[in-house]
Amino acid sequence: GLYLSMQFATQDAATLTAGIVAVTLAHFLSDLELQHWGWRAAMLLGASIVPFGLVLRRALPETLPAAGEAARAQGAARGALTLRRQLRPHLRIAVLGLVMLMAGTIGAYTIGYMTTYALDTLKFPAVIAFGVPIINGGFSMTFEALSGWIADRIGRKPVMIAAQALLVLSIFPCYWAIEHFRSPAALYGAETVMVILAALASVPPIVAITEQLPASIRSGALATIYALAISIFGGTTQFVAKGLITLSGDALAPAYYWTAAGVLGLIAMLLVKESAPARTGAA
Repeated sequence: GLYLSMQFATQDAATLTAGIVAVTLAHFLSDLELQHWGWRAAMLLGASIVPFGLVLRRALPETLPAAGEAARAQGAARGALTLRRQLRPHLRIAVLGLVMLMAGTIGAYTIGYMTTYALDTLKFPAVIAFGVPIINGGFSMTFEALSGWIADRIGRKPVMIAAQALLVLSIFPCYWAIEHFRSPAALYGAETVMVILAALASVPPIVAITEQLPASIRSGALATIYALAISIFGGTTQFVAKGLITLSGDALAPAYYWTAAGVLGLIAMLLVKESAPARTGAA
């Protein structure tokens, strides 16, 4: 759990960095300057990582045995067929996993939408709205690592069920406070509560999925489940959130959408089996 949490935490370290850059630019530049050229400065800073990525990729050892291209293609084709056959006995965890990741994905992208929500719906200035990624990244990377660490000791289900249940109960009150008070304190305070709970709930589901898939199909099956959740639900969440606000005229519409997804995710968490070695005796 702790090891896997690093995949989440490092992503959110990048979010934190992006938030710091955005707030810095918004502090020193006017809104017009941000729109005209300031955003290019952020993109240029982001592009500076390219040389480091190239160096890392060149230094990584190859994990596949030396083989001809034809042999690799045949192996890939056989692997796809094998994956489909071997996944059939594990459809239960695949479906539950998809639902859990759907809930987490919608939550993550709704949290990510909060910057746009603050600008577009709440009409906050950019320097206030760009503070949201700092909260998201800072608290997420901390509590994701904590979630993985605790889940290794007391089990996957207790951590994700408790965190998800509290998250479902908190989404609407937090959004109500943000919309009602429309102050930076309300925005940052409510966002912090939701981010912490979402971070605690995010790591155990993917660890549980991984542990319940046999090693022979684990990589391909997990990648497929994860990709479906991200592409279908992550790719549409912010579009749906904005559409719901526009159609209903209700600034709380994203809260309803996220809560519904959260409830489905909680049901899947209740149904999934415990897989932590500390709880199953496999340690």
